[in-house]
Amino acid sequence: MPLNIYAFDDCSILHQANIEIPEAFKRFFDYDCLHYDNYKKLRNLSENLKKKNVKKHRFIPSNIETSIIKVGNELLSKCGYVQMLGTTFKSKVLIQLKDFVDSTIDGYEEIEKNDNINDAKRIFLVNERELKKGTNIPEDDDFKIIAGYQKYEYGGKKYFITEDEHFWGYSDLILDNFEIHIIEEWRCHLIKI
Repeated sequence: MPLNIYAFDDCSILHQANIEIPEAFKRFFDYDCLHYDNYKKLRNLSENLKKKNVKKHRFIPSNIETSIIKVGNELLSKCGYVQMLGTTFKSKVLIQLKDFVDSTIDGYEEIEKNDNINDAKRIFLVNERELKKGTNIPEDDDFKIIAGYQKYEYGGKKYFITEDEHFWGYSDLILDNFEIHIIEEWRCHLIKI
């Protein structure tokens, strides 16, 4: 029986980065590194996949720079010193995130997004739910991920690790209609490989 497949969205890949605080800024912090809340869980999952020789997957991003800026801003907002530290600190964080992506991207097989999203979109529109953040219906890029993952030929179960509510808010709908198991990144430590 083929192994299951584990795909990560761009932000969940970036959430595995451990950003070192540059020496000039360490006096402002009680810690040496910045990382996302789910950092340890995501890193442990990645290490477990590597130990078991299971390849990780990602979707060919339309714009990785947008995800880098989003995750960088999230990390900086947790600092509390963002305005005082200014653009130099922010640029150093963003550079480290870009370097992290560049150094890890080869460890992921790529899955192409699929532009044929009309059927998927229709299912969501008929079953619209009220979500806590943003819009209730996923963005077109989210539909392209679903359509691409559904089309991707693979014999095992398909898991998708994400923090995006557009996916986990519809996890049962996605499983029933597209056979994709959505795993919230804060629950990724519960995955049995």
